[in-house]
Amino acid sequence: PAITSATVHAAETVTAGVSSASHAWFRNIDRRIFFSLLLPGVLGGMLGATLLAHVPAHTVRPFVWAYLLATSLVVLARVILKRSPLRAATTAVGVIVFVLGAAGLFVTLG
Repeated sequence: PAITSATVHAAETVTAGVSSASHAWFRNIDRRIFFSLLLPGVLGGMLGATLLAHVPAHTVRPFVWAYLLATSLVVLARVILKRSPLRAATTAVGVIVFVLGAAGLFVTLG
Protein backbone atom coordinates (compact mmCIF):
# COMPACT_ATOMS: atom_id res chain seq x y z
CA PRO A 1 0.00 0.00 0.00
CA ALA A 2 2.81 2.47 0.70
CA ILE A 3 4.28 2.18 -2.81
CA THR A 4 0.83 2.48 -4.38
CA SER A 5 0.05 5.56 -2.29
CA ALA A 6 3.38 7.17 -3.19
CA THR A 7 2.84 6.49 -6.90
CA VAL A 8 -0.68 7.91 -6.92
CA HIS A 9 0.32 11.02 -4.99
CA ALA A 10 3.34 11.62 -7.22
CA ALA A 11 1.02 11.56 -10.23
CA GLU A 12 -1.44 13.92 -8.52
CA THR A 13 1.23 16.51 -7.75
CA VAL A 14 1.22 18.12 -11.20
CA THR A 15 -2.57 18.26 -11.57
CA ALA A 16 -3.02 19.61 -8.04
CA GLY A 17 -0.36 22.25 -8.64
CA VAL A 18 -1.94 23.42 -11.90
CA SER A 19 -5.38 23.46 -10.28
CA SER A 20 -4.09 25.49 -7.32
CA ALA A 21 -2.34 27.96 -9.61
CA SER A 22 -5.54 28.39 -11.62
CA HIS A 23 -7.62 29.07 -8.51
CA ALA A 24 -5.02 31.56 -7.25
CA TRP A 25 -4.81 33.29 -10.64
CA PHE A 26 -8.59 33.83 -10.73
CA ARG A 27 -8.72 34.71 -7.01
CA ASN A 28 -11.05 31.81 -6.34
CA ILE A 29 -9.77 30.99 -2.85
CA ASP A 30 -11.72 31.59 0.36
CA ARG A 31 -8.86 32.52 2.69
CA ARG A 32 -10.86 31.80 5.85
CA ILE A 33 -11.56 28.22 4.80
CA PHE A 34 -8.05 27.78 3.37
CA PHE A 35 -6.32 28.78 6.59
CA SER A 36 -8.74 26.84 8.80
CA LEU A 37 -7.89 23.64 6.87
CA LEU A 38 -4.18 24.32 6.43
CA LEU A 39 -2.88 23.14 9.82
CA PRO A 40 -5.10 20.05 10.24
CA GLY A 41 -4.41 19.09 6.62
CA VAL A 42 -0.64 19.31 6.95
CA LEU A 43 -0.57 17.51 10.29
CA GLY A 44 -3.00 14.84 9.08
CA GLY A 45 -0.93 14.25 5.95
CA MET A 46 2.32 13.87 7.86
CA LEU A 47 0.79 11.55 10.44
CA GLY A 48 -0.95 9.50 7.74
CA ALA A 49 2.25 8.98 5.76
CA THR A 50 4.09 7.98 8.93
CA LEU A 51 1.31 5.62 9.97
CA LEU A 52 1.20 3.87 6.60
CA ALA A 53 4.94 3.32 6.71
CA HIS A 54 4.76 1.58 10.09
CA VAL A 55 1.34 -0.11 10.39
CA PRO A 56 0.03 -3.07 8.33
CA ALA A 57 -2.77 -2.29 5.87
CA HIS A 58 -5.25 -4.70 7.50
CA THR A 59 -4.99 -2.68 10.71
CA VAL A 60 -5.70 0.65 9.00
CA ARG A 61 -8.58 -0.60 6.84
CA PRO A 62 -11.35 -0.30 9.52
CA PHE A 63 -10.34 3.31 10.21
CA VAL A 64 -10.54 4.16 6.51
CA TRP A 65 -14.00 2.58 6.43
CA ALA A 66 -15.12 4.61 9.46
CA TYR A 67 -13.77 7.83 7.92
CA LEU A 68 -15.61 7.24 4.65
CA LEU A 69 -18.82 6.47 6.56
CA ALA A 70 -18.48 9.65 8.66
CA THR A 71 -17.89 11.89 5.64
CA SER A 72 -20.87 10.32 3.87
CA LEU A 73 -23.07 10.99 6.89
CA VAL A 74 -21.95 14.64 7.00
CA VAL A 75 -22.84 15.06 3.32
CA LEU A 76 -26.23 13.38 3.83
CA ALA A 77 -26.94 15.52 6.90
CA ARG A 78 -26.23 18.67 4.90
CA VAL A 79 -28.58 17.55 2.13
CA ILE A 80 -31.35 16.49 4.50
CA LEU A 81 -31.05 19.62 6.66
CA LYS A 82 -30.65 21.77 3.52
CA ARG A 83 -27.60 23.53 4.92
CA SER A 84 -24.97 25.11 2.76
CA PRO A 85 -21.34 24.23 3.57
CA LEU A 86 -20.54 27.80 4.66
CA ARG A 87 -23.50 28.08 7.01
CA ALA A 88 -22.81 24.62 8.43
CA ALA A 89 -19.18 25.57 9.09
CA THR A 90 -20.30 28.22 11.57
CA THR A 91 -22.28 25.74 13.67
CA ALA A 92 -21.33 22.62 15.61
CA VAL A 93 -20.94 20.81 12.29
CA GLY A 94 -17.88 23.00 11.73
CA VAL A 95 -16.04 21.07 14.42
CA ILE A 96 -16.88 17.81 12.68
CA VAL A 97 -15.72 19.23 9.34
CA PHE A 98 -12.44 20.34 10.93
CA VAL A 99 -11.82 16.86 12.35
CA LEU A 100 -12.82 15.17 9.10
CA GLY A 101 -10.53 17.51 7.17
CA ALA A 102 -7.57 16.40 9.23
CA ALA A 103 -8.64 12.76 9.12
CA GLY A 104 -9.16 12.96 5.38
CA LEU A 105 -5.58 13.86 4.66
CA PHE A 106 -4.45 11.45 7.34
CA VAL A 107 -6.22 8.63 5.47
CA THR A 108 -5.57 9.90 1.94
CA LEU A 109 -1.87 10.63 2.26
CA GLY A 110 -1.34 7.64 4.48
